[in-house]
This record gives sequence, C-alpha cells and structure tokens, in this order.
Amino acid sequence: MKRETEYFIVIAPPGPVCDYVKQLKNFCKRNIGSFYSAGSRAHISFGKFIDEENSPGQMSGIMRQCLHLMEKGISRIPPCNIMIDGFRFFDHGPRFKTIYAAVKLDEKTLDWFNAVGEQLLIDRDITPHITIARKIPVESFNVLWPHFKDLKFKESFS
Repeated sequence: MKRETEYFIVIAPPGPVCDYVKQLKNFCKRNIGSFYSAGSRAHISFGKFIDEENSPGQMSGIMRQCLHLMEKGISRIPPCNIMIDGFRFFDHGPRFKTIYAAVKLDEKTLDWFNAVGEQLLIDRDITPHITIARKIPVESFNVLWPHFKDLKFKESFS
C-alpha cells in the first residue's frame, strides 16, 4: 500500500536565533493562547515535496534521486550571509494574519534565494522569513502586533 510523506526543505538558523524565536512564540502564547505554529522550530522554508512510499518509512528511489540532485546543485552555490531585520506580517484575507521575522533582501541575498529556488525547481516567488505566529485571527494579531512592530531583532548567519 502506498503512503504519501511530505518532505520540507528548510534552512535551520543557529541556536541563538532558534532560542529567541521560541521566546517570542512563548510570549505570543501567554498573550493570545495556543496557536497553530506555537510549537514549530524556527526555520526558513523553501517548500514541501510529496513522496509516495511503497513501504512505510522508506523513501522512494525517485525521491532519493531527486534530493541527491538538489543537494548536488545547491552545494555549488556559494554560501550567503542571511540577515534577520525586524518583523513584518502577511495578510490571509480579512480574518487572519501571520507575524514573521523578516529576512533582509538585498540584491545578493535575493539572488542567492532565487538560485537555491531554481535548484529546488520552485517556480513561484517566495518571501524568506521565520514564522512567529502563523495564520492567527485578526483579533489576536491586534493584541500582538503593537509589541512586534517596533521590536528590534537583528541577527545574521550563513
């Protein structure tokens, strides 16, 4: 019996960034209660890939090959310094918003993300970010955003 498994391609920031994001998520939980992304670890997501496995827990040969080719292509791209600079939000219609730590997108950083996206066969624009509070109701956003809008968060990593 085939089973679908999702693989997420992410950049995991270093420990201090993850620790601070966890503190921010805990702040959010104390102020608005539990929310969907409250327990997720800090990451910058490129997207997900779905594999149909023949045996539970066994990656298919096609997925293994695909990931190997992606890894090979990405390894040829020189590393980039990623700068986190403050907070922004996404609108999800009139009822929901997402608060995130923003990646500063200068020309070099944008080119790097685009090059990695090409290797991953991503054919859509992405906004690199680290999610703090995902798709929360506008009422909860209105409680949290006054804290985040002027909060300083500057950190960089390769």
